[in-house]
Amino acid sequence: MKHSDELKNIAKALAKFQADIKDPARDKDNPYFKSKYVALDGLLDAVRPVLATNGLSFIQSPVSNGQDMGVTTLLMHDSGEWIESDPFVLHAVKNDPQAGGSAITYARRYSLSAVLGVAWDDDDDANIATKGPRGRSNARETASKGNHIQNDAKSEKTPPQQAQPKKTPTTVHDYYELTIDWAREHKAVAFIGPLITEKFNKHKFETLTLPEAKAFYDNIESLVKEAQAKDDEILEKSMA
Repeated sequence: MKHSDELKNIAKALAKFQADIKDPARDKDNPYFKSKYVALDGLLDAVRPVLATNGLSFIQSPVSNGQDMGVTTLLMHDSGEWIESDPFVLHAVKNDPQAGGSAITYARRYSLSAVLGVAWDDDDDANIATKGPRGRSNARETASKGNHIQNDAKSEKTPPQQAQPKKTPTTVHDYYELTIDWAREHKAVAFIGPLITEKFNKHKFETLTLPEAKAFYDNIESLVKEAQAKDDEILEKSMA
């Protein structure tokens, strides 16, 4: 992250913005995870008026390297102070305008949310940009529950089934699913991509080797806490 020499005014304005902003409605459906999320236009409609009221504005610049596409976000204050994010980059599954546009739109939404300190999405709805139509399996949600035949003349009680033990992860994709489940539960999805890049210099979880994927998942809680602590430290220094 880059920033101007002075941050006193922009830090005060950003704190006021975060106190004033209201959550927009999650009005878009993610068919892969059967959840709701806020689209880019909804995010922009929500933040722009509150940013302007506090003397803040932003510029998002596309960055690309082949199929690695994303944005940097520059947050500016009318005092001349500024903060610029590191590039938020995704690896599009196809090298065509549609996949690139999808990746950049997703990156714009998450990069802006991270810079502003807001979190309105807890899903991975850019799955189509980074993994293609295959998506993550929802088999556990739609698995067959069997045929339950009710007999009015005779009702049989069946003993409760014991919970099945969790499957031991054996592939990179298994660890990907576990990581996303953890990140969604702890509202930390925005940290996963930057941490993958920082720790392994890769932009897509499934390009990790199996040992790397296991190590990342085994240490995800401490990695996220460390990243959050760094963000808090930067904010505290800027307001000192």
